[in-house]
Amino acid sequence: MASSYSIRDRASPAAVPSSTKTKQSEDSPFITILIWVLLITSIWDAITTFYGTKTALGDGILTTIISVIISVTVCTTALSSSQILRRSVTNPLDFILFSFWVIAIGYDMYTAYLGNLHYVLSGEHDIADSSKVVICGISLIVSGAPICASHLIYLDSESVSS
Repeated sequence: MASSYSIRDRASPAAVPSSTKTKQSEDSPFITILIWVLLITSIWDAITTFYGTKTALGDGILTTIISVIISVTVCTTALSSSQILRRSVTNPLDFILFSFWVIAIGYDMYTAYLGNLHYVLSGEHDIADSSKVVICGISLIVSGAPICASHLIYLDSESVSS
């Protein structure tokens, strides 16, 4: 017999032990600081996404406008991760939304790599393997920041409402 269990059921506040809720409220100042740090890092993510998109599209007014729109769309999608991932993918529109999220995050990681390569290493393409690993790590952290901020903001709003 198939179950109708979804990610939303697992993440519901009723499923969270009361000791976890208490611990979260005790750590609130640290969580608030972490959220702000992640949001600031998300701004850097938007900048690197803009640069990576602009690099791929080339120079010009229209490409700059497109790069801004894509950067804002990708960053907003990443900041909405918590709400997107809590939806049931059995609904076709939610499945399309989830697919869009996957594409946006993949695109974000690639453009963050291009942007960090340019800004951190001044666009050098002949770099050591260790530098490539560091740029990959920076890009993953930067791309993950809005996702983590989304989750922590959602958890924080749940602890306030309960």
